[in-house]
Formats: sequence, structure tokens, C-alpha cells
Amino acid sequence: MQLTAAIVGPAHGLRGEVILDVRSDDPEVLTPGARLDVAGRGTAVTVRSIRVHKDRVLASFEECVSREEAEALRGARLLVEEHEEEDAWYPHQLKGLAARTRSGEVLGTVSGLTPGAAQDLLLVKTQAGTVMVPFVTQLVPTVDVEGGFVVIDAPQACSTIRPFLSGTASSVRFDLISIFPDYFAPLTLSLMGKAEDAGLVSVEAHDLREWATGKHRSVDDTPYGGGAGMVMRADVWARALDEVLAIPLRTGDEDGTPASSRRILAIPTPSGTPLTQPLVEDLACADQIIVACGRYEGIDARVAQHYRGAGVEVLEFSIGDYVLNGSEVAAMVLTEAVARLLDGFMGNPDSLVEESHSGAGLLEYPVFTKPREFRSLEIPEVLLGGNHAAIERWRRDRAIEKTAAVRPDIALSLRADSLGREDRAALAACGVAYPREGAARPVDIRSAEAGDAHALSALAARTFPEACPPDLPREAIDAFIAAELSPDMFEAVASQPGRYRILVAEVDGALVGYTLTVVGKGAIPDECVRPGKVEADAAYLSKCYVDAPWRGSGIADTLVERALADAAQCGHTSVALGTNRANKHAQAFYKRHGFRRRSTRTFDVGGVLNHDVVMVRHLTGADGRQLA
Repeated sequence: MQLTAAIVGPAHGLRGEVILDVRSDDPEVLTPGARLDVAGRGTAVTVRSIRVHKDRVLASFEECVSREEAEALRGARLLVEEHEEEDAWYPHQLKGLAARTRSGEVLGTVSGLTPGAAQDLLLVKTQAGTVMVPFVTQLVPTVDVEGGFVVIDAPQACSTIRPFLSGTASSVRFDLISIFPDYFAPLTLSLMGKAEDAGLVSVEAHDLREWATGKHRSVDDTPYGGGAGMVMRADVWARALDEVLAIPLRTGDEDGTPASSRRILAIPTPSGTPLTQPLVEDLACADQIIVACGRYEGIDARVAQHYRGAGVEVLEFSIGDYVLNGSEVAAMVLTEAVARLLDGFMGNPDSLVEESHSGAGLLEYPVFTKPREFRSLEIPEVLLGGNHAAIERWRRDRAIEKTAAVRPDIALSLRADSLGREDRAALAACGVAYPREGAARPVDIRSAEAGDAHALSALAARTFPEACPPDLPREAIDAFIAAELSPDMFEAVASQPGRYRILVAEVDGALVGYTLTVVGKGAIPDECVRPGKVEADAAYLSKCYVDAPWRGSGIADTLVERALADAAQCGHTSVALGTNRANKHAQAFYKRHGFRRRSTRTFDVGGVLNHDVVMVRHLTGADGRQLA
């Protein structure tokens, strides 16, 4: 019986060397002078030299003296007669052995052996399906062919294998088809290479020209209808895809692939669906992803049409609004984006949660490390204090700011249920308002103009009654509105920016909120002044109202903070306000913005006296710095 000693890979250099995928543990079968049969060709090759270069096995054969002859051998299986090897077993010897732990717990049955990037993978049929275990001593310390079992010691040896034994981890096979398969060599590096070694992923690069015919193995032709460039042939692609789509995946039984296996044919194209994180997360649920890498003017459109019609899940995708020479880069982008989501790929799973496009979909916040000072730039103070809640909030706010500035389209399409009160306030400060119901909208916070007087008056008439105590007569409310919230009043106030500061929030051309602050000497009403508690030089936040549909959107928070900053710019060190003592909601809102209760007053509404609490927010410290 003949067994596979090695599989010939791509040519290396110009003198006939090839990269070998060694499948035997016996070094004697690949020594210079060894004679190996070539499977299916009725020929044999003689090893001329063999060496290791950058962790790859390179070999040359007496029968190959040029790169062309070496390429002709690519994919060939080199066979040797079965013989005994020390501490080595053939697939047929392992098949059917019971797989169990050191304690004797049965995990499943060995169904075969398949090659991996760095070592063979033991296939173990479990109740959850067939899983792959790296066939190394650390994970498989005991193989007892005569006793009929193997021991898998995954919990002690490699924590990443545990999910596989329970059947909870996902794994994906990637088949990348290109006329330049060597392009994908970087996928063997770093975490991708480790993931393949651990059986999390399987990455196979295929040369499309293997399915081409003719002397020149041509894969393209001129386009019908004329035009520049060449188009890749549908018939060549069909032969390649038919064969790759027929590759058995995790076998549920001896007959082949379970019906639930999900195969995806992915075709990179600038005209395809944008590759987004939600799309990548969906792709990570697939069993096999085949990437057809086009070149020239692309692949004959009938390829996608045919396989979509044949029931294959076809995804035409784009990695950006630009054009590349070929699709190989896009294929690697998709492969790495999907693979890193698989269980066990990342050393710290939290990295997947905090990065861009994850969770709520925000871009990632800025990160820093040593040195503490770099070219006069220092680490933000909050990151040095050890207050983890404050750090988390700072990072979240910076992520919101970056998203709104760089990707306003993302900021307007976040998952509303993932946004807390502080998130909505931060978004509103960046010009994005999320209402309680309906879609997010851009919001503009600006200074009021004389032309806003009628809209301001109408807004005030809608919102003021809702802040009044329930026992206040409607006649008194209407009288106050007519006297104090008329268009003429707002027009007069807006014309005096040195005394009255009006900020408005505008959504889709309509005013939905406003603040009115009185600044300068004598801004605060006399009845509010309490020396030591409420100082006479304070600014006075007279009004802060937002339409009901936009409450909770962060608009009110932004208006207040802008008003406070404006008061500080006008030279004030504190801001006072009065609100009805029964309005607990308003008091809680102002408290979140740093206001504290300092006194009381009576307030006339249409001839009816109301009792208010007076609250104060200090704007600067003793050193003159703006307070947070």
C-alpha cells in the first residue's frame, strides 16, 4: 500500500526547486537519492536536494531543472510504500479509534486525519459534529492503536481547543482562487497562522490556471461588444468552482457533508455590496467561503448568475470606492476580517468588543501608551487617575466624537437601544439627535436671530405649560405666555446679544429647543441673591425648554452645556436658575449638569405666586481653570 509522503507546492526560484508540504514523519523518505512515485501520472522523481528555508521545506528533483518543470509538478502527491515509523501512524490506522480524556470521558470517534499549515489535524466525530484537533503530543499524548483509543488532553495543553471538543466553536474553510496564489502567503503569519495551526481556520490557495486548457492555459478573452481590457472566462471559472464547491466539509457521517453546511461564493468587485462589520459577522457563521479573485476587467457576469441560480449563496462585495489591479487584496481583507471573529482567534476576546464598528457600531476611541509625554503632547489626565468609570466614559465620548466627525453616516444609524443617556448627550453635542421614537436626525445648535422670534414664541407656548405645576390655573399660564413669551419679546431680546444670549436647537428646519441666558452686571433677579450662596454677579439661566418628542435625545444637555460655556466666555464664574420646587425631573436634570440647590424664591406666573428652588453651577475654580 502506498501512502503520501509529500505534496508538491509552488515553484521556488528559477532552478527547479519546489516548496514541499511534508506528510511523513520519517526523514528517510525525503533524503537525497530517495525515489518517489507521482500519484496518477505513472512517473517517479528522485530527490536531488532538500533543505529548510524560513520554516519551509524546499526540494529539488533530478527530473526538474527549470521553474517550468517544477510548476508542472505542482499539486502532485509523492508516494512511498507503507512502512513502520517510530511514533507515527497512518490515517487508516487511526480511523475508528475512540477519542477520550485522561479520565476516560469519551469525546467522540476519530474519523480521519487532514493536513494543517504546521501539523496534521486529527478529525474527531462528536455529537456536535466533526471537529479538528492539532495532532501534536501536547494535545494528543497517547495513541494506542491496539487498545483502540487516543487520549486528548486539551484542557491542560491548549485552552483554545476546549470549544471544539464541546462543539461550540465555529471554524471556517477559506478557498482562495487566483492566478497568483502566492499572493496569499502573508495569511500564514501572526494570528492567522496560529489559528490555522489550531484548526480554527483552513486556508487553501488555488491556482485558477490549473483548470485552464490549451497550450498557454489562458483564463481570459476579449469582451463581447468591444471595449478595453480582457474578461476572465466563465468556463474556466466554472470548472474551478465546481471542484472546490464539491470539497467535503465537516462530515456528519461516511456519506459526506451535512445539509446544514453553509457555503458562500464571494466575488470581490468595486460594484459589490460594501463589506461592513455586520456583514463580516454574518460570514463568520459560514462553513466554507470561496473567494473568486478576478483580474483584468473582471469575471464574466454569468459566473455569479449561474451559481446564484443553482442555489449557491453568492456575495459580490467591495472593500471601498476605488479600483485595484486585482481582487487578491480584497480576498485577504475578507479572510482576516472573518477569521478574527471565530472563537479562540483573539487572545483577549474583549478586543473584539471595544474596536471600531463593534458593539454600538462606533469607531474606536484614541489609545495611548508610554512615553507619558511625546513632543509636548501629554496623555489625557483622565487616563492617569485610575477612575475606571471615568475612563470608560471618556473613551466612549471620544469614540462618539470621532464617529460623528469622520463617519456621520454611521453616527446617524447606530443601534438606538445601545445608547444610554450620556451617549445621547454626547451625540447631540456632535450634531446628532436620537429621539425617543423615530430615526436620528442632524441637529444644529446655534445662536438665535431676529427672524426666529415667531418660531421661538410658538416653541415657548408649547413647552412652558408642561413645566408648570398641575394645580396652576390655565388662565394664569396663558397670561404669562402672552406677556412674557410673545414674538415681540423674543425679537427684542434677540436684538440685545450683549445682555441676552439665546441658543436654539434646529432639526429639519424647525426649532425644537432653546435656552435664554441673561449675562452681565445685574443679570440675576434680586429675589434670587443670597450672599455666600447665590452671588449677585452670577449669570442667570432664565429658560431651557425642549419639545416633547426630543426630550431624552441629548438636545437639552447640549443646550445647557453650551449656555454654561457661553456664560463663562462672558466673564461669569457661576450661573443661577430657578425652577418650580414640584418639578423634580427638572431639578434632577440640572443636578446632572453640576447645579446645586442654594436657596428659594417666589415666582409670579400670571398673577399667581409659585415657589421655586434656586440652583447654582460654579464655572471656574480658584485657579481660574474651567471646571468639568
